[in-house]
Order: sequence, then C-alpha cells, then structure tokens
Amino acid sequence: AREHGQAVLDFLDFIAKHPGHPLVANAQYWIGEAYYVQRDYRQAIAEFHKVPEIAPGSAKASDALLKIGLCQRHLRDEAHARQTWQRVVRDFPRSEAAVKARAFLTSEAGTARR
Repeated sequence: AREHGQAVLDFLDFIAKHPGHPLVANAQYWIGEAYYVQRDYRQAIAEFHKVPEIAPGSAKASDALLKIGLCQRHLRDEAHARQTWQRVVRDFPRSEAAVKARAFLTSEAGTARR
C-alpha cells in the first residue's frame, strides 16, 4: 500500500498524457506528498513548487505552499518556513491552508518567545 515510487510514476504518466487536464495540479501535489511521506523534504519542496506554477489560484497551490513550509521546518529552516506560511496567509487568506498557516505562525511565535 505504501508504494510511493510507483505512485509518483503513475502521477507523472498522468501529467504527461493529460497536460491540460483540470487535475494536473492535484497530481503534481500528490507527487510532492509522496516525497514528503518518505521524508525526502528537499525533493518534496521541488515538487510542491511546481503546483502554484501549474495552477496559481487553485486550492492545491495554497496546500502545496503550506507543505513547503512544513518541509522547510523539517529541514530546520524556520525562517523560510515562516516566510512561506506568511505567503499562504497573504496570497490565500480565505483558504483552509491559511487557517493552518496562521496556526503554525502563532505557535512558532509562542515558541520563539520562550
């Protein structure tokens, strides 16, 4: 069930065969997610960055940015994680991702004050 490598190949195949399909951004997001769950955060960031390029205003774009911030946090790059979450809040203020980003920013601010 955890054949992430095959999932990546399947999503890449879908994107190659259907580049104009409305679900291409979703497929790209799930490629990033496959690397994220494998803890390959650098590759996940690279894959998540493609989502806003494919569909800048989509819900998956805000979700991908949120995940980029989480990857940056896992890589101990707190400054960039905060910048990424601030971008989510700024660019997608009414999204569910923005709600989560605000929570991360608030919890990080509390941690920094201790």
